[in-house]
Amino acid sequence: MPAPAPGKGETVLEVVTERGAVRPHALAFSADGRGLAVTGSSCVALWDLVEGRRVRFWTEMSNETALSPGGDWLASSNGTSIHVCDTGSEASVIKLESAGGSMRALAFSPDGRLVAGGDSRGAVHIWQLADRVKLATLQAQSSEIESVTFTKDCQSVVTTSRNETVRCAISSNQSCLRWPLTSPVVVSPYGTIVADSSSSASWDLERGVRVARLGSEVATDGRQLH
Repeated sequence: MPAPAPGKGETVLEVVTERGAVRPHALAFSADGRGLAVTGSSCVALWDLVEGRRVRFWTEMSNETALSPGGDWLASSNGTSIHVCDTGSEASVIKLESAGGSMRALAFSPDGRLVAGGDSRGAVHIWQLADRVKLATLQAQSSEIESVTFTKDCQSVVTTSRNETVRCAISSNQSCLRWPLTSPVVVSPYGTIVADSSSSASWDLERGVRVARLGSEVATDGRQLH
């Protein structure tokens, strides 16, 4: 069943956390738009937006949250570690330790095989979920990472911070491209276009050129800006 179509600004579902007055800290949608993960104070709730009900609830999890493209996995940060849960149960099945700074941003690769965590020290940690092996630690930024996105081919990650936007190849920490695009910025789903809200400019990261001077909202296909 498809996710609800957007209307004219009306409320289609009101999500209430387990603890009522707790303000959500972070939100994450699944790629199909059906699932919504809501992070509160030391807890994460997963909602089915089509059926309008909460389907899972985890405690002792907080900070940032990400859902895999198929909605099968949920990742949540807790200090320097990442808990990855099977959304079919309420058990934390994988715990990934970074041995770095506190996690500030999470992302799954488009194929769902990899998970990345950007930390408070500017490093990106990348793991392979199947065997829990850390593939790389990339010192992408000189300051706290605010967002991380995989490219469509899963070979690189794009990170943003208050200082710049950086694209790094997972296989080599030396293969980094940098742009002086400061936050707040919006990165397209596959890390191909970055929109800089301060200058209203958008950049094609694959070609390294400015492609538009429009708004800062990027469509879900990663190609059009509105």
